[in-house]
Amino acid sequence: MTGHKPTDAYLWVLEVIKLNEPAHLAAAEDALSKLTIKPKDAEKRYRDWLVLNGADLLNVAFCTMFMDNLQHFLNRARSNIDSARQVRAHYGSYDAALEPVAAELLIDQSALLVGDHFGMTPEEVESGKLCGFRGMEVDDARSEAHNRFCDVLPDPHTLSDVVCEFE
Repeated sequence: MTGHKPTDAYLWVLEVIKLNEPAHLAAAEDALSKLTIKPKDAEKRYRDWLVLNGADLLNVAFCTMFMDNLQHFLNRARSNIDSARQVRAHYGSYDAALEPVAAELLIDQSALLVGDHFGMTPEEVESGKLCGFRGMEVDDARSEAHNRFCDVLPDPHTLSDVVCEFE
């Protein structure tokens, strides 16, 4: 990336650590012991390369944050791995984690969201058109149905969010 092989190797090892995978973490720690560049030197070379390639100073600051502190990245990766391990232990398997929970079943079984057209007449359903104020009435019914279930499910939308919610 930068054209300086030791700096690029350092950056690559940091990316491997950020994967938060137990097997890769051990390999990354082994690779760190083989690197010849000092973390401060790698940070300086990478910062200089970013500036030379037109990155703004705020971006440079965030890209090089903690770059000279490998222990920070290792500790964070270990913490993330432990959190993921706890979630896996709680659910048992990936498939079990994807099974609907009680709140999701409640929403699925709701007549407001499944099989109901929010007060639309059969003619409106068939034509797919709503005329005049009917569109606003149907939209209000949808909003009301949605608002009833806003607090039923937790906020997470990704597996990483599930880890945070679990904690």
